[in-house]
This record gives sequence, structure tokens and C-alpha cells, in this order.
Amino acid sequence: MKRGIFTVLVLMMSALCFSQTYFTRVTDSIPNLVIMSMQFTSANRGYACGSYQTNFPGAFLRTTNGGVNWQVTQFTNVSVDDLTFVNENTGYLSCWRDWSYVYKTTNGGSNWFCADSIHTSFFRIKFFDANTGCVVAKYNTNHFTTDGGYTWTSQYNGFWHEPSSLNCLNADTWLVADGGSQIMKTTNRGINWNAVLFDTIGISSLHFINDTTGFAVSYYGVVCKTNNAGNNWTRIAKLAGGIYSTFYDARIVFPNPNTGYITSGSGMFKTTNGGFNWSRLSFNTMAGLSSLYFLNPDTGFAGGYSGFIYRTTTGGVAYVPPPKEIPTDYKLFQNYPNPFNPRTVIRFQIPKAGQVSLKVYDASGKFMTTLVNEYIQADFYDVSFDGTGLSSGVYFYKLATEGFTETKRMVLLK
Repeated sequence: MKRGIFTVLVLMMSALCFSQTYFTRVTDSIPNLVIMSMQFTSANRGYACGSYQTNFPGAFLRTTNGGVNWQVTQFTNVSVDDLTFVNENTGYLSCWRDWSYVYKTTNGGSNWFCADSIHTSFFRIKFFDANTGCVVAKYNTNHFTTDGGYTWTSQYNGFWHEPSSLNCLNADTWLVADGGSQIMKTTNRGINWNAVLFDTIGISSLHFINDTTGFAVSYYGVVCKTNNAGNNWTRIAKLAGGIYSTFYDARIVFPNPNTGYITSGSGMFKTTNGGFNWSRLSFNTMAGLSSLYFLNPDTGFAGGYSGFIYRTTTGGVAYVPPPKEIPTDYKLFQNYPNPFNPRTVIRFQIPKAGQVSLKVYDASGKFMTTLVNEYIQADFYDVSFDGTGLSSGVYFYKLATEGFTETKRMVLLK
């Protein structure tokens, strides 16, 4: 095998693939499944959920090796809208069929049981700790629990239609994004809600990086920021291509104050200056994106249609390899091993592209075989020679190219 040619081909293939995306798909196709939500509780343990577009059943997915492989659990009688985990063992799913259910696991998703049912239509679920959680649903309804999801207090005072995002800052302070032009906030665990209005339409997603600083993205790709726990919001950017349909299901995530990501249908945007400027990442998928999670500025996951989950460890940008070493002169090396039986490797190097031949002769000078006869680039090359079928003895191999010829001796010993 010619090492130089093989290396060039690999680099060319990598450049072709990565010119389209620096995310790797880590799940096989699951027809009609839409990945709705993802979360990691450690670098290795992650969770995802989704519902099927054609019928009620939903699915739960989990990984224990950093998202390289995923195990799928099917739910046959409920759809799965959202998930939240408070640690590696305890997690919750918001599910729906004829009414809504809270499913709970205490062993990391190996088994699930119905903790409670609520006569409503769930959209988002979030737990602050192992006891305190919230579900926000259609038509102004919100439900709080303080006993780990076994009983819920229902309230109908939220002023929203279909909530798109739910965040908690502490056990009492929660924020809900609505499809309208408002974000709702409570500081007393849902007893009262205040509407925060600002100059945009349709809030797709919220994300807080601490108790005071948060970001939001609208249906039209407008990015807003708060520095006072959501009481006031400032419009800081508008993404390219910001039309209603493009960012309807957008998700926004900031793994640190400077670095953030936004999904937008089949594309993704990235900022490295706190949301003020955004660049489009080369993310080419026709499946569409509907969920997003980043462990740190470099390692993240995007989920979408057909059950696809994509993973990056480079922040969605290309890995830049170190400069490649280029030979400075022609050279033919001694084969190794020598003597050999029946295979050996011949190495050579050329400092510039050109027509190259490498041929083998017997001790009398009779031509035996051609190992290389083609136009190749400057590089180091390893070529395998197989002496099976030849008798023991002395053989010669000759490298010839424009302006350079060299011959060396090798011994086949059987």
C-alpha cells in the first residue's frame, strides 16, 4: 500500500465531508421520530427524547460514552414531548395521549413508571432539584410539584397559548417563552406571572447561563439578552435569513458567556462574542434540527428529524492539522524487513510531483513486476512487495523519476 497516496485520499475525503459539516451523525435513522429535547448530566451520560410524527408512541434515548452510541427505548402508548434530569439517576418525561402523564426514572432511564397524570396538554417540563419541578402546558396552565413529581398543584394564570421554552433560576423563579411577543416570569412558584414585552414576535427558545444573564431567539431570528434575570431584554442581533419559517423551531444554547449556538431548521449559527455577531456553520442536513445541547464550547449535540443526533467536538468548525512534512530531496530507502519471507515494504520519497516508476528485477536483471507507474504528488510512500511464488534469491528494486534513478538490493529467503 502506498502510504502517501492513501494519506492524500483520506485528507481529500475528509475535506469533502467536512466542507459540508463538522458534526458527525451518531444515530441511525429512526423513521418519523423527531428528537425534541436533549440533556447531559456528565461528560459521558446523556439523554434525549422524541415523538413520532405519524402516531402516538414516543422514544427515550441514552448514552453512557459521551454520545458516541445511543440506546433507544420505545414507548408504545404515549408520545414524549420533553425531558429533564436532576442527576444521573433521576429524570422525568412529559408524555401525552388522551391526557398528560409525568414519567419518572430513578435508575438513569433503564426503567420508567408513571408518577402522576394531569388533565392537560404538556409542552415543557423542568426540575430545579429532586423535589421541585414545573410543567407548563397549553392555554395558560402551569403545574408545580414539591414531592418529586408524585403530586402537582395546578394553576391557570399564565397568559400563554403554547409555551415553547421553560427555564428556572431557583426554586421560586421560573420563566416561560410563548409563541407570542412575551416572556412570562414568576418569582413565587406560579402564584403570579408577569409578562415581559419587547420588540420581537414569537419567542422560540430561552437559555440562562446564570441567575441573571439569559438569551432568547425569536421566530424571525432576533436575538435578545437580559442581564437582570429576565426583567428587561435588549435586542442585540438579527440572524441572516431571519424569516418566520426559518426560526420557528429554533433552539439557543450558551455553554459560556461568549460562545453560543442557535439551530435554525436545517442550519446552525455560532457566536463567540456574547451574541452580538453570528456566523453560519456549515451544517448540511435535510433532516431538520429541533433540539440542541452543548457540554462545553467545543462538545455539543444537535437532534432532529428521522431520529438523527449529530455530535461535534470542535465547536462545529474544522480541525486544522499541523503543516504536512514535505520531502526536500529524492531518496530510495532499504526495504524492511530484509531478508524477507514473503513480504517486505519499500519506502521512497519525492520532493515534487512527477511521473514515478518502481520496478523489481531478478539477479540476472530480468524484469519481474511493476509496483508503481503513475503521476504522484510530493510525499513519503510505503509500497508492499509480495514474493509469494518466487524462489529464494537476490532481487533488485529500482526507483526512476525525472532527474533521479536509484537501485537497491533485497533478499528473499524461504
